[in-house]
Amino acid sequence: MTDKPFFWKILFASILSVLYTLMFAFILYGTWKYRWDHTVFDLIYAFLMFLLLYEGYAYLAQRFDLQIKHQKILISPQKVILAAVIFCLYSWFLLTFVAFVPFYFFMDGFVSPVDSAQEIRMNYVFNFAFALGYFSTLTGYNIFGQLKQAKLEAEKLERARTMAQMESLKNQISPHFLFNSLNALSTLIDKDEDTAVQFVDELAATFRYVTNRKDIELTTLKDELNFIKGYLFLLKIRFRNTLISQISIENEANDLLIPPLTLQLLVENAIKHNIVSKEDPLTIEIFTEKDTLVVRNNLQKRRQSEPSTGVGLENIINRYQYLSDRKVEIIPTDTYFIAKVPLLNSKV
Repeated sequence: MTDKPFFWKILFASILSVLYTLMFAFILYGTWKYRWDHTVFDLIYAFLMFLLLYEGYAYLAQRFDLQIKHQKILISPQKVILAAVIFCLYSWFLLTFVAFVPFYFFMDGFVSPVDSAQEIRMNYVFNFAFALGYFSTLTGYNIFGQLKQAKLEAEKLERARTMAQMESLKNQISPHFLFNSLNALSTLIDKDEDTAVQFVDELAATFRYVTNRKDIELTTLKDELNFIKGYLFLLKIRFRNTLISQISIENEANDLLIPPLTLQLLVENAIKHNIVSKEDPLTIEIFTEKDTLVVRNNLQKRRQSEPSTGVGLENIINRYQYLSDRKVEIIPTDTYFIAKVPLLNSKV
């Protein structure tokens, strides 16, 4: 409501100025028949008033944070009352300096002093009532519009979450993934029974984590790291010594929050698009920079990547657009591919 294009602001102010002028004439004179000697002046005055009131409300809505986030109304009654009082004082200021100062300078010959005094009193009373109504209407419309937008964002998040889950499950239960996992397992059974048992346990834990996080918006970084360590164990069995992982996390970051499966998608993205071989080992680094998680891999692009839907990074970006004002940073360089994702303090 507060960021409408200029054309709609002009149209909105024009319509209200005509209605206001006619209504004031009826209240003041008891008839819809208007005193045409004042028509132009009152229309110009009303138009300027509504345009300036509109901009004043836009500033107050931003200054006092008169908005909702993620289907939760965060507006305190104290903020609304204070904003309403300031808005009424602002409207009185406009009434005096936009209308009555030029009125005395330019319109004195049209009416008698009695008529002027009567109009001034009526205008102030009417202006006070109208300012409260105007503020209430814009605030209600603003909140209604944002609730509607928040609902759409919630639906968008749900779609993004579902797509992320499908992407992760696809990576894990695809014939290609299962073939490589079973092939690695069959080799381990003959050579290292203990590692084979651990492999089966980690594979089960991978599926369990994905299933348990299907309805969760955020999880702790500690839980996500425990999952990704097991997931990397499976990948290292598959790629042997050609996949290297380095994890360095500050202790205070463990309790911060992250959308589940974010790390899995970033690791999968690195493997899909880069060579992993004895000659060119792939190194994936996971570390923190204050309240940001960084995933970095050396860049050695495949000529032909593994099959991908291309929605992994997009899902992470979309989920953060709903969950936080902070943005995901994707930084490709000549030697590295770097992804920086915010770590959140609470479920905002």
